[in-house]
Formats: sequence, structure tokens, C-alpha cells
Amino acid sequence: AERMLRGSDRFDTPLLSRREKERLFAQHMAALRDRRDQGFRALLLEAGDVVSLTTPFEEVKDAIRNDPRYECYEEDERGREAAFLRYRDEVVEKARNTFWELLKESRSITVSTAGGGWEKALSILRQDKRFGVLDALPKERDALIADYQRCGGKRAKP
Repeated sequence: AERMLRGSDRFDTPLLSRREKERLFAQHMAALRDRRDQGFRALLLEAGDVVSLTTPFEEVKDAIRNDPRYECYEEDERGREAAFLRYRDEVVEKARNTFWELLKESRSITVSTAGGGWEKALSILRQDKRFGVLDALPKERDALIADYQRCGGKRAKP
């Protein structure tokens, strides 16, 4: 794209140094990429009923392929799939952090609940809607509970 600009009067202006022109061009390209990325992320958010923590790209692609934001995002499927996987990883990380915050807020999960109080502690946690954020990843939820029990909730993040 920069090559196309080199012959134009606007690019050849003596008012800006070459370095300044390149900096402004890089800023402009970054803004365009950000806007394109935001459009794709908005498309994935709107397809929330299709996108879950474990949904493969092929299923999501079938649901969103007719949207213009899908076609405009990348030139090839690998780029779109990589963007989707980054998005899904962010959603999973957010779910982990939400669940971890639930554990930190509840004092009912401690090392001492490993005996008879364990079921009671879980029943209390299940009443909170944040308990369900990891329904699609029950092993992950169990691992976070075990990790919380081991560290006593002293870490800020899972």
C-alpha cells in the first residue's frame, strides 16, 4: 500500500519528513487493523448462541460466513481461524478469572472442606451464576477448585 502512495502528491509533500510520513502511515494501518479486528470480535459476540468455550471454528464459520465482516477480516481461513482461537482463549480466560473471583469471595471452600463439608460448600457455590461459567469445561472448574484449596486463595489470578 505504501508503494502506491509514493507517487501521489499528498505523500511527496515536503512538509513532513520521510520518518514522519512512515509513522503516520503505520498509525493509519494500525487503526484500520484495529477497526477490522473489532468488527470481527463484534461478529463473534453477536453469534454468542453458537460460540461457546469449546466450539470448534468449523461450527462457528458455518454460522457467520455470510456476514460481510467475516469476508473482510482476513484473506484466508487460517487467519480467521487464528483470530477466532485468540478470541475463544480470551473468553475462556475471562471465565476462569470470573470463577476464581467467586472462589475468593466465598470462604466456604477451604482445605478443611475436603471431608463432609465439601458437598455443602459446592451446593452453596452452585447457587451463584458465576459457577456456571465453566459448565462447558468441568475439568477446568475442578482443577481451579483444587488449586484454590491448595493455595488458600492467596494468588490473585488462577
